[in-house]
Amino acid sequence: MKRKIIKQGHNAYTVTLPTSWVKGLNLKAKGEVDVIENGNQLIISAKKNSNKNSISFDIINIPIPILWKYISTIYREGYDEIIIKFSDPYKKYEDAYSYSTAYSEDIRIKGERKNVLPTIQDMVNRFIGIEIIDFSKDQCVIRQMEEPSDKQFENAIKRIFFIIDQFFQDLIQAIEKDDLRVLEETHLTDTNLDRFHDFCCRVLNKTGSQSPHKSQLTFTTLYLLEMLADEFKSISDYLLKNGKPKNRKPILQFSQVIYKQFKLYNELFYKFNHNLVIEIYNTSFKCFKDSPKFYAKKGTNGEQEIFYHLRKISEYIYSLTELRLEEEYHHQSIRAN
Repeated sequence: MKRKIIKQGHNAYTVTLPTSWVKGLNLKAKGEVDVIENGNQLIISAKKNSNKNSISFDIINIPIPILWKYISTIYREGYDEIIIKFSDPYKKYEDAYSYSTAYSEDIRIKGERKNVLPTIQDMVNRFIGIEIIDFSKDQCVIRQMEEPSDKQFENAIKRIFFIIDQFFQDLIQAIEKDDLRVLEETHLTDTNLDRFHDFCCRVLNKTGSQSPHKSQLTFTTLYLLEMLADEFKSISDYLLKNGKPKNRKPILQFSQVIYKQFKLYNELFYKFNHNLVIEIYNTSFKCFKDSPKFYAKKGTNGEQEIFYHLRKISEYIYSLTELRLEEEYHHQSIRAN
């Protein structure tokens, strides 16, 4: 978009800011923006101001699964303070973690029924950067302890990639060495990944991004990474229930091919390269072409389900690559304008 230069006084010049940009970041008159000179470019950026200071709700008759949804949604939206109201501080609740996922393997981390405070504390422990700061007979106050930063966001993204990489290594090790014990902590590790995912969403909602479209691409990328990680829970759940696969070699080979695909995407995420895009596409096509022959096999102890989830992982990586491609050319269009 183009803007006219307006002369102000003897030595000053101004340009107007797009209304949609100002409203999108909730900026106000007399607020501040950062202005960076970069050759023939002038980069204007600002932190998103948030009006989401405090919110409260009552948990009377709210079951644990819905309470999880309330707290996680409010947390991701970027509220600084959450006030949870209740009528009976001694009411007993199911263990919060018994509802954290739908996977039966998580039954083993169920605990005893607890009062309101320890129940809410268990949930708060699941999120980064918030703590219970006050508790009384009828309410609990949860508050952000420090303002999240771009650096924290970058570190959280790295942790997500690290955990997914570890999932791949654990699966390959379990199949290669015929030892499934390494998969026993997959569900608990995925809970840690979810913490970083929710934290990244929170930072995006609180600080915004260089453009609304860039934020949308980042949100979608985070969502697909979480969905990808969930496929490992399904694979681990199946293997831990049904035992060691009889036909290990094709599963191992398929896993290694998709792991390579993920490593290529990890590299592409941080530094765009056309050759990486092509290589990821070729790997995806190979997985798509080869996987039907595994589905057709019989007498393999139901291992088609493992190939199904591995192929889903490959499809997620391909979709993530498409998003990265869109992000790159969106960035180039901004620079061109």
